[in-house]
Amino acid sequence: MRFRLRFGGTRLAALLLVVLAPLACAQTLDPELRQKGRSLSAQFEQGEIAALYAQMTPAMQRRVGSAVEFALFREGVLREAGPETELIAEYGDSSADTQTYRRVARRARAPQPVDMKWTLDTDGKIASFSIRPEPVPAPTTKLDYGTKSHLRLPFDGEWYVVWGGRTYQQNENVVARDRRFAYDFAVRRNRSTHLGDGSRVEDYFCWGRPVLAPADGTVLETSDGLPDNVPGVADSAHPAGNYVTLLLGNGEYAVLAHLRGGSLRIKAGDAVVAGAEVAQCGNSGDSSEPHLAFYLQDGPTIGNASGLPAFFIEYYADGKPVSRGWPVRGENVAPSQARPAQ
Repeated sequence: MRFRLRFGGTRLAALLLVVLAPLACAQTLDPELRQKGRSLSAQFEQGEIAALYAQMTPAMQRRVGSAVEFALFREGVLREAGPETELIAEYGDSSADTQTYRRVARRARAPQPVDMKWTLDTDGKIASFSIRPEPVPAPTTKLDYGTKSHLRLPFDGEWYVVWGGRTYQQNENVVARDRRFAYDFAVRRNRSTHLGDGSRVEDYFCWGRPVLAPADGTVLETSDGLPDNVPGVADSAHPAGNYVTLLLGNGEYAVLAHLRGGSLRIKAGDAVVAGAEVAQCGNSGDSSEPHLAFYLQDGPTIGNASGLPAFFIEYYADGKPVSRGWPVRGENVAPSQARPAQ
C-alpha cells in the first residue's frame, strides 16, 4: 500500500507494505531482534538494496516491484528526509508468526522524527517495511464516549483482530480522524490469513465471507462495482473501496469497507436488522489483502467525520465471554448471539 508522506515542504511517495501483518503488544526488545533490525536498517542507509531485496518474501518482492524500484524509493527518502542523525528509540513486537522491529530516529532534513519498521516472518524474511514520519494519533474528544447502539460483531464465526485499540502500537488506524477507533478483521488458520503464498484473493480465508449489519439501522449510502485488488496492489484513489454506510441513530453512523465487488445485497434506503447479511468480505479500495474494516463515526460522509469508539456486546475474545467491550489487536473474537433467520 502506498501513502503520501510529507518531509519538510515536499511530498514523497513512501511505501507501507503488508499493513495487515499481525503484531502483538510491545515487549522488551529481544537482543537478537535488535541486532537483526539494526542490520536491516544499516543496509537501507548504506544502499545495500540487492541484499535487502534478497531477504524479502516473494509476496514482499511483488509489492516492491523490483530491486531497482526499491533503490529509487530509498533515494527519494534520503533526498527528502536526509540520512539518519540520531536514534531516539527502538521497539520490538512479536506474534506467533511475526517479529517487528521499529526504529524512531531523527534525520537531517526531516522536521520531525521518522519511524522505520521491519516485519519478519518465521523464516526471518522481510514480510513488510515502512518508513514515515512518526505517527501521532489524531486528536479526539471521544476517548470516554460510550457507544449508544447495541453493536454485534459484523460477522459470524471466529475472526482475528488485525488492528484494534487506542494506541498506534495496537491500531495503525488511530492516525486518521474518521478511523480513530476503527477495526480491521481477518480470518486466520494455523497463524496465517491465507493458503500458500497469498497471491490470489481466493487464497484468503475471509474472502467472500458474509459481512453482517452490526445493529438495526437504515442503509444511508453504498458503493459497489469497484474491482477487487490483486493482493499487494492497493487502490489508493478509493480509500474505502466498496462500502456500506448505515444510519444507526443517536448520531452514530457505521461504515463497513473493502467489500467484495458486486456482493452488496442492500441499497440506500433499506432497513436492516442486526446480523442481516449486507455484503461479502473483499479486497477493494486501499487494501493490500482481503479483510473487513469497520468503524463508527459521528457524521454520514466518509472522510469528513470524526471517529467514535465502537463497543460490541455479547461476544467471545480468545474463548472468554465479553458482555460489552472493544476488541484489541491480536485477539480472536466471535459473536455469541445467533443471526436472525434470513
